[in-house]
Amino acid sequence: MMLLASDVLGGVTPAAIGVSFGGPVKAEECVVLLSHHVPGWEKVPLHERLEARFGAPAAVDNDANVAALGEWRFGAGQGCRSLLYVTVSTGIGGGWILDGRIYHGADSLAGEIGHGEEVHGGL
Repeated sequence: MMLLASDVLGGVTPAAIGVSFGGPVKAEECVVLLSHHVPGWEKVPLHERLEARFGAPAAVDNDANVAALGEWRFGAGQGCRSLLYVTVSTGIGGGWILDGRIYHGADSLAGEIGHGEEVHGGL
């Protein structure tokens, strides 16, 4: 992933990096908890690695949370104070926007409606 990003950037330092990760993320710490699709992505401090590699601030969140924010800001949720976004693809996920902010819940897994128990039990 970082090699591809380096190639695309062509030596230019980005102003910031945003990652929408397809799996549970501990949002406060920007740590990938696990990937349901790629082995070896357990408790990975992805933002630290990106910041060290590219010299720019990085943010990481779950893909459904980021999609929910996009819908709230630019799509069907425009004008709403809050919304629930549900995605069904390689899994079932969701993202909550409450009063214009992503709601992560007490353990950062509020939107993990299809995998929450797996994550809670294993990590």
